[in-house]
Order: sequence, then structure tokens, then C-alpha cells
Amino acid sequence: MRVIFAVVALLLVSALAQAAKPNWGSPFGIVCPWAGVKEAGIGWVRGGAGATGLGNWCDTEKTKGVYTWEGSDSELKSDLEAGLTPLPILGYTPTWASSGPNKEASAPPTNLLDYARFVGDIAKRYKGRVPCWEVWNEPDIGFFSGTVSQYADLLKTAYIAAKKADPGCEVVFGGTAGVNIPFVKGVYDFGGRDFFDIMAVHPYQWGDAFNDEWFVSQLCELRKLMNSNGDFHKEIWLTELGWSTGDAGITEEVQARLLTQSMVTALTLRKMGVARTFWFCVKDWGGPGHGILRPDGSKKPSYTAYATLTKTLSNAGYAGRLALGEGVRCHVFTCGDAKTIVAVIWAPKETPVKLPAGKTSKVEIIDYMGEKIQPVTVEGQYQLQAKPQPIFIIGADLAVLKQAKMPALPAYGSASILSGPLPTAWASIVPQEGATKPYIVAGEDTPLTVRIQNQGTEPISGRLSVEIEGLPKPASIQDFPRVTGAEYRVAANDSTVVTVSVRIPASAKPGPVKLVLDGRVFIDRMVVQVSDSRLIEFTANSTVESRYVVKNEGSGGAPSVRFNGTWTYKFDLTKSKRARVELNVGANNAQQWRVLASSDEQAWKTILSGKSNRAWHRVSLDEFVGKPLYLKFEGNDQQLEELILHY
Repeated sequence: MRVIFAVVALLLVSALAQAAKPNWGSPFGIVCPWAGVKEAGIGWVRGGAGATGLGNWCDTEKTKGVYTWEGSDSELKSDLEAGLTPLPILGYTPTWASSGPNKEASAPPTNLLDYARFVGDIAKRYKGRVPCWEVWNEPDIGFFSGTVSQYADLLKTAYIAAKKADPGCEVVFGGTAGVNIPFVKGVYDFGGRDFFDIMAVHPYQWGDAFNDEWFVSQLCELRKLMNSNGDFHKEIWLTELGWSTGDAGITEEVQARLLTQSMVTALTLRKMGVARTFWFCVKDWGGPGHGILRPDGSKKPSYTAYATLTKTLSNAGYAGRLALGEGVRCHVFTCGDAKTIVAVIWAPKETPVKLPAGKTSKVEIIDYMGEKIQPVTVEGQYQLQAKPQPIFIIGADLAVLKQAKMPALPAYGSASILSGPLPTAWASIVPQEGATKPYIVAGEDTPLTVRIQNQGTEPISGRLSVEIEGLPKPASIQDFPRVTGAEYRVAANDSTVVTVSVRIPASAKPGPVKLVLDGRVFIDRMVVQVSDSRLIEFTANSTVESRYVVKNEGSGGAPSVRFNGTWTYKFDLTKSKRARVELNVGANNAQQWRVLASSDEQAWKTILSGKSNRAWHRVSLDEFVGKPLYLKFEGNDQQLEELILHY
């Protein structure tokens, strides 16, 4: 059932305008500029956010309102003269603007409108020369010490500012560390869908073997999430990917091989919208690292491998995969207006393979370093040895193309794109303290804090209305939801906070519902959790989680997963009458794990244990109410993804 509370005066701003995309060309990029990058056939360069000057708010505006553009101007001039297309990162926060306790550059700006002014000014200055801007770097980990909701607000702020200054530019989602599905979903839940043009992630791997199946599956899950939110039409960019020669087992030759394997695999996903890949990074700084150049500027094998790849697969279209045996990868591309067929082959261990040679084919076979391999033809077939080091068969026979099969991938580009005026205002619901997303306690009056920001030139005013979906049909007048609206007035280029009180029936079942706040401001549907009590809710390694960790004994972390070792949280249940916890917990390869509870860190009780992979578990904590609660996690490669404490 849908219940609408009409307490509102003014109309909602329509959907966002979509600028025509310029011809950006190359799918190949690098992080940080350096002489010689263009000679390797690399078309894009990503910088800013402290690594370089272009887009670096900290250096550009060290004093409020006083810009120093020399570094940015010089960097952009060098990029363009080298024929490189820049992708600047807009971050981080200058000391004077930081909300952090120690004025950290990772903290969100105290006033988002300061960030809006900077984004607008830099987009205006470089209009027509910088086609796109990335909003922050890896905002899901320490580079951004705010919450997912604060990043969503930052993204909205930057989008409006950039589009007002340069309607033709594109705004790129801040590339997440890994393919962080929970974080991206959180931004969608906070209404971020219409405030970016391009999705970005950093699908790093570790070790000396490239797991292409995991790589593809993660990006497929991302595509599915985007499509479920109506973003069929948006591209996915991999704005960082790489391996460091400073890591165990990663020799310079292994790094070059991994570069080719991962970049080629990314090219196989173009029909799913994976359009750009940026290697991290251009140069080792002070010692072995991720660079394709050594500290002295000399070329590593990965530079040559990258140059071989770009030369061989420029303007490549993916035709599909050829089955040549277990573990063997044979990806088939068409290049040069589909006139040249290129097959790329590798395998985890040396394996003999055969490809049709044809009678008149003029074929060139090279390895991943560009060295020629003499073809051996037997009975009309090329006899080859597939190895971990990729080889390219350039000018392969048409039979190879005909036998190649396209994998099943999630749809891309099938949705119509709405057009309309750019919204100049937005609003968001601020989560309660200790929660990642806002919630309503069923049967109680629940205040919801709403932030409204007006980036327009005229004041806006009205009253908020609330529309709630997913509630049960009222059995009586007492069961009808009640909302106490709030008047708002926001001056031009200003923001405010208002409170809306919501009461829904006690019979409403716990779970997510969608809540819409309508006013003149642009507000998308936002996920609000219905609960039967107050709650603390977070994903692992989030800013919210950090407030509750009291011990960390050898525990490691990846985006949205805490694993290994032992770690402990502390919660205050002194005013609670009941409590329960829901945990998405387990261990890699179904190893042994357990969760213990205590009120004093002396006497511990095991409340959950098992030998299983990660799954949801629920347990009562009523015996611990009225006291502090400590939760300790132990296990061999134990993994916690999410915790929800009802109290």
C-alpha cells in the first residue's frame, strides 16, 4: 500500500540533462602523467587528489577564496600537448575547510558549498579541455573519513557545480577500493543515482596469478546493481588497476604479464559497458612498486607490454572466446574496421593448442612483449604452446572468428535517457548516530533529519511531504501512518537542516521500505530501514564501524570485509530492555569461526560458532542488557561483512 501525506507546496524539479558525450577514443589509461606515456599508446591520464596538481583542492586553494592555478595550468598544458586526455580527481579537503578533528584532508568539508565553489570554478576554468571529473578517490576507505551518506552528499554537490559551470562535462563516481558493492549500493540508497554519469571502481588483485573469473564476476554484479537502479546507460571505468613489483612473487616480468592479462580481459567486457582501464601507476617512487617505469625513469617490461597491447588492440571490438581446452584463454577481437582478426591466448601452464591457419592468411604471431614467434603450421593449423605469458595471433583465419562465442553478460545501454533541466537543489536524510542508513522505529514517533542544499540563484521554500511505500494496509484509523511536516526556506547558495517526525504502525514488519520526501528540491527515493527498536548498523571497515572497534589483534581488512585475527567491538546497552544482533559472518573456505560476548571483557560466552562461509545469523542478547556489551570475533580467516545491533 502507498500512503501519501500532502503537506507540500511546490513542484519537484525534473530529471537531469544528459550532455552529448565527446569522442574520447582510447580505452587505455595511466595514473599520473610522465614523459613518454603517449609513445606507449596510452590515451588517458588520471591525476589530482594530492598525487598531482590538476584537481587537487588542497594545493589549489590553501587559503579560502585564494586560488593558485599555476600547477594545474602547467599540468593540463603538458597533458594536452602530449595528446593525453585528462581525468582529474577532485579532492582532498584543505585545512581551512576540513571537518576533521585534526583538520585532516580526508574529512568531508565542513561546508559542502565551499567544495561546490571550487568544483564550479575549476570546471569553468578548464571548460572544453577537461571532459570529465572524478569526485574523490576511493571514498570507501581512508582517503575519505566520512560516511557513505556524506559521500553521496559530496557527489550531489560536485555534480550540480560541475554541470552548471560546464554542461558538457561528465562526472565520474569516486573509484572504490575494489569493487565495493555495499558502498555503491549505499550511494544509490541515498539518492545518488542521478548525480554521476560514469561509475568507477578499482578491481585490484594480489598474488602472481590473475583470476579473470573473479574479476568478471565482480564487474557483472556491479552492472546488475546499476541496472537495478535504472543505470543501464552508464559506463563503468576501472580508474585504477595494477600489481606492485615490491610484492612477493611479482617480478617485473610477472607484472608485465598480469598487465596484459587484466587489460585484455577488461576489453572483453566493453559490451557490458566497461569502457576505460587505468593502470596504477606510471612510475615507481623511491623503490619497486606499481609503475611501468623504474624510479630513474627507465622502462620496465610492463611499459613494453602496455605498448604492445595498445598497438595490437587499438580500436578493437570483442568477438568472443574460443574453447581450446581447460584453463586456456583465447579471446578473439576484430580491429581496423573489423578487417583484422586478433586472437589473444594464455594458459596457467604450458598447454599445446591449435588454431585454423587458412590457405592464404598473412599472420603475425608475437608475444606480450612484442617479440615475433615463428608460426608452425601442420595440416592447415597453427601448432602453438599456450603459456601464462600471452601471445597475439594477428591476422588469424576467419574460422577463428566464426568459432568464437560471446559470453552471457548483463545488459548495457538499453535504457532510454531522460532529459530535462539540471536540478539546482537536493536533499538527503541523515542517518541516526551509529547507523549507516536512517531507520524508523515501528510504533514510535521517529524524527528524521533532512539536509536541504540550494545551489541555485534564487531562494526556495515550502513544506516537506512524505510518501511511504511497502506498509501493511491499515486495520483502523490508529494504524494510519502519521507525519509531522516541516517548513523550510533556503537562501540561494545555502543549506539548512529540518526535522520530519514519522510514525508508522507497530504492525509494520522490520525491513527496508522506500521513503520519499517531496518538495521543490530534488530528492530521489531513499532506502529507510524499518525496525522494531533502535539500532546500530554498519559494514566492516566503514567510518561508522570505527566508532565501536576497541581492540584489533592482527585483523586485516578489505573494502566492506574485516577478516583474520581477533577484533572486539564495544556497545552501550545500559539503557536497553532487549537486544539482538544480526551478523553476516563466516570464514573463508568454511573454516572454524566464533563470536563471543561479555559485559566486562573477563567472562566470555560463545554466542555463535561454526565451520561455514559467510552467511546471516541472528542471536538474542537479552541477557546482556543494562550493561556494556563487548563482541569478540575469532577464527582462522574469519570474515564479517555487516553487523546490525537492535537494542
